Amino acid sequence: MEYTDLLGKLCAIKDKLQDEESKIIFEARVNYLFTRRVEEYYKVIQKIGNQAHCDELDDFLEDNIGYEGIVIAGIGEEGIRTKRLLDICNKPAQVFCNLNEDIHVEEIEGLKVISISQLIKDYKSWVVILTDREVLAELYSRLLRDGFPRRKILYPMYSHL
Repeated sequence: MEYTDLLGKLCAIKDKLQDEESKIIFEARVNYLFTRRVEEYYKVIQKIGNQAHCDELDDFLEDNIGYEGIVIAGIGEEGIRTKRLLDICNKPAQVFCNLNEDIHVEEIEGLKVISISQLIKDYKSWVVILTDREVLAELYSRLLRDGFPRRKILYPMYSHL
């Protein structure tokens, strides 16, 4: 790939954007591309205040009309990132599920934290979004084995939303 005058090309693209909001989003994405600072990216996107859109999430929720709420499976960095993405998409989660039985937490970012056992026992009418890349397949299999409805589990296409 040719990197000559990359900055000039990026500036030319930005200049062709029609509105200020598009320019802000473009800058945030380019910044994230180079720095990988996801927190900075989300801060910019949240300031814009418009509803973001995620096709995979929208399709999943549309297939689960009547669900009681959204559970984010994973309380680590990916879980928190997913919570913030859901907030931006105006589809807030209500509960986190802690995948590590050794860690005892009651609340994260204002959401109640439940155990996997509670999820399987009490939340079958809810939808679950898997977030922990290291245990995605294992957790998915466990939920299915323990009778959690397959259609209520979002196994993200690229290991994250």
